[in-house]
Amino acid sequence: MNITIAITLAVSALMMLLMGITYLYSDESFGGILLVVLLLSVPMLIAQCMVCFFCRTHFGRANPVLHKIGLYAFIATVCVYAYWNGLMFLDVLQKGYLSEAQGYTGLILWLGGTWALSIGAAIGVSLHFLPIVIEALKNKLKSLGNG
Repeated sequence: MNITIAITLAVSALMMLLMGITYLYSDESFGGILLVVLLLSVPMLIAQCMVCFFCRTHFGRANPVLHKIGLYAFIATVCVYAYWNGLMFLDVLQKGYLSEAQGYTGLILWLGGTWALSIGAAIGVSLHFLPIVIEALKNKLKSLGNG
C-alpha cells in the first residue's frame, strides 16, 4: 500500500466517523447507524475504490490519466462530504438532537457525492491532457515560426 492509498483510507474513515458521531444523536440503534453511514458513504467508497485501483504505484506510472481521475474524483467527493457532514454535525451540536430536517442528508450526499465524483474525474482528465495540448501548441507555433 502506498502513501496515497493510506491517506485516502484515513480520510474516508474520518468522514465516516464524523457521520456516525452525528447519527449518535438520533434514536437509531448502533446497527442502524452503521447501515446508514455505509449507505450514505457509497459515492465516497466508490471514489476510494478508484484510488485503490488507479493509484497503486506501478499502475499509476503506467496509466497516469487513470491515476489523476481516481485521485481528483476522491478529492472532490471528500470535499462535498467534509462540507456537508461538518455542517450537519455543527447543526446537531447546536440543537442537541438530530432533527427531521436532516432527512435530506441522504439525497444531498448521494447526488452531491455523485456529482463531485464526476466533476473530479473531469478535472483529473483536464489536468492530464491540458499540459499535453499546451505543449503540442507551443511546438506547432515554434515550427511555424521557424518554417
